[in-house]
Amino acid sequence: MALIRPGILRDTLARGHTIGGHTWSHPNLRRAGLARSKREIGKGFAALEAVIGPRVAPLFRFPYLAESKKTLAYVKSQDIASISIDIDSGDTRGYGVSRVISSTMAQLRRRGRGILLFHDSKLVTVRALPQILNRLAKGGYRVVHLETTSPHRADSDLVARYRRRLDGTPEPKTKTRKPKVAKGLRKTVTASQRAQPKPKKRPSSSIGRSSTDWRSSVFGTQ
Repeated sequence: MALIRPGILRDTLARGHTIGGHTWSHPNLRRAGLARSKREIGKGFAALEAVIGPRVAPLFRFPYLAESKKTLAYVKSQDIASISIDIDSGDTRGYGVSRVISSTMAQLRRRGRGILLFHDSKLVTVRALPQILNRLAKGGYRVVHLETTSPHRADSDLVARYRRRLDGTPEPKTKTRKPKVAKGLRKTVTASQRAQPKPKKRPSSSIGRSSTDWRSSVFGTQ
């Protein structure tokens, strides 16, 4: 999302907001396994840094709030704080504007304070949020800006790669060397091998092919 619409991210930063990470492709990290979780987190932060430079806060929210002990330990080992929520506005559940407002305010009255979750990609949020902010102001609530003292620095190679993508610069070509064959090495064929008939080719078929063959490309670089 950051690479597709970098202008929105830059505008958000210019308005004074704090920007943290949320993975590259929004998978459930509790199911993804540690290796893929590391890639997702790293690529997500690198994409943000490619757009706004070293201004990305070391804050991270797990997609679906689905953390595990291993992924949470990894995030902490990178000096990144895991941010959760207290109140879900329900803006991804198909609620209308009035219900998003009433649900959010009702939960807030019960708790008294907390982190509210909204999604800027939802039209219902765009319409509901001004009214919610109005009610917060009238109710004596104060919106707290969470800031950090130092940015998170992502993998420099990944950041450079995503910057090239933003600039439309083609990826540098890597030369592949052909394996050297020792001089005088020859393939010998015995008389018995020459006499053997060649096996008949069977017609190709996709039956029996693993249904997971396609998965390796689904979550690669987009």
